[in-house]
Amino acid sequence: MSASRRGEVSTFSVRLDSAENASRVSRTIDDMFRNAPQSTRTETEKAFLLSFISMIGNIKLFLLSIATALVFMILLVNANSVAMSVRDRMREVAVMKTLGFSPGAVLSMIVSESLVVSLAGGILGVGLCYLATLALSNQVVMYFQGFALPLWGVPICLIAAVSIGVLSSLPPAAIAVRTTITEALRHGE
Repeated sequence: MSASRRGEVSTFSVRLDSAENASRVSRTIDDMFRNAPQSTRTETEKAFLLSFISMIGNIKLFLLSIATALVFMILLVNANSVAMSVRDRMREVAVMKTLGFSPGAVLSMIVSESLVVSLAGGILGVGLCYLATLALSNQVVMYFQGFALPLWGVPICLIAAVSIGVLSSLPPAAIAVRTTITEALRHGE
């Protein structure tokens, strides 16, 4: 603090008995200090915090950009994992085709395996996120209202996990289905 500001207070907190009294109390406090050397600007805690957040800029767009980049990165990682899994088991795909498995059955097995892995990861991630934000909301409740993951966000996250599982498995599964039995048996030699 600079020497010229020593002994000054920048913020006071006033507790109210009811939220309905906020505008009346704010007006009363501001009227009391209207002609003082330093006038006051009384506002609710929520408005005070929103003024700080508005200084940051478009926080929603920023967070949405990060989330989109993360989903795309997870899609690429999952696609790479499925592609390596299919490549390593190409001989097994050849044996299944030899035994009479239809291309649709091979495709559905590969997609369903990716779907199960993605959904399990999604459930684990959403569960940990929900617990973490719930625990953090108790710690930062005075700064951020509604910090916990909303319940409407859970199905959206799970739909994203299912979409990632399906989208990342379709290209490797299509390659496995189109590969002939002889090519698949030679794979890895």
